[in-house]
Amino acid sequence: MIPSSHSARTLVGVLALLLAAACSSTRELADTEFGPTDVTPAQLARALPDYRGSLHAVSGEGRAVVSSEEGTERVTIRFRGNRLRSLLEIRNSLGIEGGRMLSDGDTLLIWNRLDGFARKIPIRPGSLRSIDHLASLNVLQMLNFTVEAAPIRRVLASDELLRADLEGGGKIYAGRSDTLVRRVEQPPSSGLPYSRIDYEAYARTGDYAIPRKITIFSADGNARVVFQIRSLEINPELDSLRIDLPPDIPIYHGS
Repeated sequence: MIPSSHSARTLVGVLALLLAAACSSTRELADTEFGPTDVTPAQLARALPDYRGSLHAVSGEGRAVVSSEEGTERVTIRFRGNRLRSLLEIRNSLGIEGGRMLSDGDTLLIWNRLDGFARKIPIRPGSLRSIDHLASLNVLQMLNFTVEAAPIRRVLASDELLRADLEGGGKIYAGRSDTLVRRVEQPPSSGLPYSRIDYEAYARTGDYAIPRKITIFSADGNARVVFQIRSLEINPELDSLRIDLPPDIPIYHGS
């Protein structure tokens, strides 16, 4: 049986993060009226920033506030990642490293240094708890959300925003003047680990516009992570993205 404690649950919630200034507040989107527009799905898909061809890796540090049924925790997160893997290191308010998390798209490896154990979880429907779902997000893909034209069913517009309605019920909101993504919403039927991601405080790093504040809501609505990036490096030389566990650390499999 996997050890259970408040620190373990908090660590998982924090590691779940990773899994920006907007012209209009994302909190006001629910009250925004949208109507027809001449913008086609193909035009919007081409206009959304897509850095997949040149943005291959990121590293940096930020502060996160993790809110869940267990309470609220403030931590520092150091992150490194490419299009395939994300490695996060967590430090509490005293600067003590609590653990690390490695996501490769198929599994999550969570090392809880405070409680002295590791947990490996397969990423598939039904295998993850609500907060674990957030941990499956790839950091680089989250920072640069992209979409193809095919899933976009229609495009609507307000005075300041464009809204893409997706097949399956998802929605993407982008600035009408700059087409930077402000919010992504997904219905429970999508099977994705989040219900909503808000992007704010965009800033330029070289040729890239990257959100510096990201708020992630879990699929069941029971957890929220607010992450503010304090430093960011684009396309750094990354060492091996892996967790070298001490030989005496037990690894528990499953949720």
